Amino acid sequence: EAPGRCRMIYNNNLSRGIIEGMERFWIRTLNRVCRNADVRFAEIPLLTPKERATICARSGETQRSHEQRFTHFLADFRRMACKFSEKIAIITPYESISYRNLEEWSDCIAALIRKEGKGRPVGVCLERNCNYVGIILGILKSGLPYVPLDAAYPSERLKFMARDCGMR
Repeated sequence: EAPGRCRMIYNNNLSRGIIEGMERFWIRTLNRVCRNADVRFAEIPLLTPKERATICARSGETQRSHEQRFTHFLADFRRMACKFSEKIAIITPYESISYRNLEEWSDCIAALIRKEGKGRPVGVCLERNCNYVGIILGILKSGLPYVPLDAAYPSERLKFMARDCGMR
């Protein structure tokens, strides 16, 4: 290839619109990195404001309706926890947890994250169990994003992911 040019190889089962969208994203990304080599990937928007507005218009979704739906989810969970407080919310072969205990545990996690999180994403690297669900629910209640991490990843990859998304 000539300097300054690249070639995209892609699955031809994808629509032209998808490929063109991917091309626009990569061009924006490369331009942004060329202007500032220290930019974190998480700071580069996947969509332009126009693309985001188009997708939201097609789905009938707005940022506000998304936030309202999310708020309703947390309120619905809280109602379930009150109504079925002693019922089992999660059961695994090794443990179980009631709605009340899950609600209390996730509230404690949320309070801790709000106090210590300092507005940064929260990394989660745990086995999928009752604790995991409580921690994810607590993170959601805190209002901060979470980053799922896989312990099987090499340590350098995990360190990069933590740095790139701004975790402490």
